[in-house]
Amino acid sequence: MDITEARLARRLATRNKPGKSWPKDKNSFFTGFMEPVRFERSLENAIVEGEVLKGLYDVLFRVHPDNQFAPRFEDEEWFAEDGCAFALRFKDGNVDFQKKYVRTEKFIKEREAKQALYGYYGNPWSALPEVGARDEKTDLSTANTNLVSIHLQDYCLPWMS
Repeated sequence: MDITEARLARRLATRNKPGKSWPKDKNSFFTGFMEPVRFERSLENAIVEGEVLKGLYDVLFRVHPDNQFAPRFEDEEWFAEDGCAFALRFKDGNVDFQKKYVRTEKFIKEREAKQALYGYYGNPWSALPEVGARDEKTDLSTANTNLVSIHLQDYCLPWMS
């Protein structure tokens, strides 16, 4: 067994089982402001502290990593988390809020399976055996890095290792 196989074997031993909670005590990526929220929501006319300028018409977009399921490994990093987009819309002194997951191929397959299927980001050998180590048909990008607009279309950029 070479060093890479030994390292993967150790990590497989710390694998999280389906339905298991986040390893907050062992991984700071799942605590504080990085703690997974795991919801999608639209909220019109949100309650705000203070006053929103009446002439402000704008949208603030933010992309953030947020896993829909506990990761397969306790030492997983946040680059492997699913991407979600937040939007704050300002209009006529009101604020609307929206949060949605980016529907990547990885996200859709894991949602159908109701568990994390893929392991370490960029390492196809850490996927669940039933998924297959070389599932090259599935784009495993997470769309959690940035948001750009091109010709009035918004795109979430993937984290590429």
